[in-house]
Amino acid sequence: MIIDFFKKAKLDESDCSIKSSYGAKQDKHSIIKLPTDNRVFEYQLLRKDKDNINTAYYRNGFLYNVYPRNESLSLDEDRDKAYFARYVVLNGKKYDLCSPKDVIEIKIPNFKKNTGAFSYPTRNLAYIMKIRAQKIYQKELAIPTVFTTVNLMMVSNIGWQAKDYNRLISQLERLEEYKYASILREEINNYTGLLINNSTGYYDHIWNDEETRRYAQRVIEFEWIEDNLPDIAPKSLNGYSRMKHANSKNYVMLKNRAKELGMELNDNL
Repeated sequence: MIIDFFKKAKLDESDCSIKSSYGAKQDKHSIIKLPTDNRVFEYQLLRKDKDNINTAYYRNGFLYNVYPRNESLSLDEDRDKAYFARYVVLNGKKYDLCSPKDVIEIKIPNFKKNTGAFSYPTRNLAYIMKIRAQKIYQKELAIPTVFTTVNLMMVSNIGWQAKDYNRLISQLERLEEYKYASILREEINNYTGLLINNSTGYYDHIWNDEETRRYAQRVIEFEWIEDNLPDIAPKSLNGYSRMKHANSKNYVMLKNRAKELGMELNDNL
């Protein structure tokens, strides 16, 4: 049994506390604490992560550069690197987005007001992290990323709606992390007053849709295959789904190879 999931941090007035758009002062690490239930988040790098040197640079929560940079393009034309970056440098400190520990430690920046260039949501750290969080299907990395992203969203200068938070909560439910989804939903309600629940509305359909759960599991399998059996991996997720549904000879061979490495592919996904 987990006791005291969330410890609200006491703020030192001299410690650069931040006021969110919902009126409550927050500390510089997080608003909503990731539950401390003795779970150790350990993430095994995928092959595609190991060679990823893309880095995004932020100042006050706003993207101002990427590496490697294509100098022939404007930052907005070259900002795709930020969406797929493994590393972020935020106010001079570097974080590895493939490290659950680093993701948890990301400090909330002092987001600038919505004026001039700072009104561009596509350069906003919260916006970019939200897109990233919705595409992570490995539980050990998805949970810290979703929690950190929600914290960033709650103090960012973007007017988020309930549906934006619901998409992140539904990501945890797709991965069958219902406990974390429930805790997050309750805490977001406590801080924002937004009506986020799983009893009514469109997103209730998403949370309870068995196909979305199977899709998430297919993504996890496909990424494992890409990393561990690159020589026989399908070229795309769609290709993997087709061969699985057809139970083709190539899929049977793939399944047997995966089993030899200790991975059981689920024929029912």
